[in-house]
Amino acid sequence: MDVWMWVFFAVAVGGGLALGLYRESQRRTQRRRSPASPLSHALPDDVVARARERIGEGKPVHAIKELREATGYDLRSAKTIVDALQAGRHVPTLGESAAD
Repeated sequence: MDVWMWVFFAVAVGGGLALGLYRESQRRTQRRRSPASPLSHALPDDVVARARERIGEGKPVHAIKELREATGYDLRSAKTIVDALQAGRHVPTLGESAAD
């Protein structure tokens, strides 16, 4: 009986470790999938306008949150866009693409 208990314990611990390693690899893979340069992709005009409003109100965190919800960007990409807007740098919008 003791042997089977040790076998079960070894299988449970090994499975837990394997699951943990798998989940960590998935998290790392997901981080790599986010766009390398979010400023190279055109954003909807209304999304950029709302972000500028939130920045003007002194609420950059709300701007980041709204950008993430509207675009699906990760935190780093949304923050890069908000930082660019705060610094007065150009952020491409879809309206500009249609005008070209």
